[in-house]
Amino acid sequence: LNAGGHKVVIAITTKDILEKLLIDSNVPYINIMKTTHKSSKIGYLFDMIVRCMRILHLCLKHKIDLLTGSTIEISMIGWLLRKPAINIGEDENDPKFTVTDLLPHLAKDQMSKTMSKVFTGEDLNVLVGSIPADCEKDKVFIITGISSGMGKATAEKFATEGAFVVGTVRKEEDAKLWEENHAVLPVLADVNNLEDIKALVAVVKEKYGRLDGICNVAGINDLCYPLLETDDERWDAVVGTDLKAPFRIMREAIPLMIESGGGSIVNIGSYAALRGNHGPSYTAAKAGLEGLTKSVAFEFAKHDIRCNIIHPGGCATRLTMGGHAYHAAMQPMSAIMQAMPVNSFGQPEDIANACAFLCSDDAKWINGAVLSVDGGMSVC
Repeated sequence: LNAGGHKVVIAITTKDILEKLLIDSNVPYINIMKTTHKSSKIGYLFDMIVRCMRILHLCLKHKIDLLTGSTIEISMIGWLLRKPAINIGEDENDPKFTVTDLLPHLAKDQMSKTMSKVFTGEDLNVLVGSIPADCEKDKVFIITGISSGMGKATAEKFATEGAFVVGTVRKEEDAKLWEENHAVLPVLADVNNLEDIKALVAVVKEKYGRLDGICNVAGINDLCYPLLETDDERWDAVVGTDLKAPFRIMREAIPLMIESGGGSIVNIGSYAALRGNHGPSYTAAKAGLEGLTKSVAFEFAKHDIRCNIIHPGGCATRLTMGGHAYHAAMQPMSAIMQAMPVNSFGQPEDIANACAFLCSDDAKWINGAVLSVDGGMSVC
């Protein structure tokens, strides 16, 4: 490559082979090594090359000299955000700079889906192949309630798309569910505990240095207890988990999102927010969450932060299918569910897919929206 008048070699090989090839050369090189991504698509290699282009461009722009024999190891998609710093060269005294200093908006640039597109930088013009970008690749999200149900499905979906997830769990055994998924970091936290929320945001900032979105999924149900049988304890528990907790999480995390250049927030509401046929504490909490969503959408649009709410309905989760003792007042709701246009329950993955869409760049013009994902339950 000719980059700003400099000749640079980019190789996809092992270091020892590359050193033999360039043993008598003064040409600096960047080596892409240990590419362990399971995909066989050639687009993956193009993606790695594009990343190197960005590094070269910023090195030239900020007058960071590439040393002869420089090596950058990229072990998998997302490497640049997982490593705390990039070393140019082998010696500990060689230039070192953090990812947040060098590539603050790496995931913001969406490459074209066409092949052989010109990638143009201020000092760099290189013909490369580009690949379709996954909508959440390399972005960092907080997702609450990843132990089961919608939260777990959402974390799995985002990780599959290439995002990094810091998610809340209540028990240590739930954290073990994610031992084999290195894109998901489970954090023991109670969303009703302010100190736990602050610690959660601190973990995100320390590990990744940025935050691109929040999915407030964790919630509880009032089991359709009617007004006259809803005591203060039930009211406080439901409103605290379903409304106050998302409020606190957004309040504590949005400053980091602003520092990161914006992002997307998705709150999980409920069909109950649209009707009056559920218990009062749950209905009030989810209706309040819709109002909170719209308030956040309006206030932080100027910071390129979008906030939307999904109202699930008729979805099979541990809460709805786990044998909880619902109040007899649930009967009218059961009749509505039986009248649904489809004769089945939705799955947590249906909600996860909607979350992924709203957090993608495809939804960049959707802000303050209310999306029902309920198989038609809200029209019954």
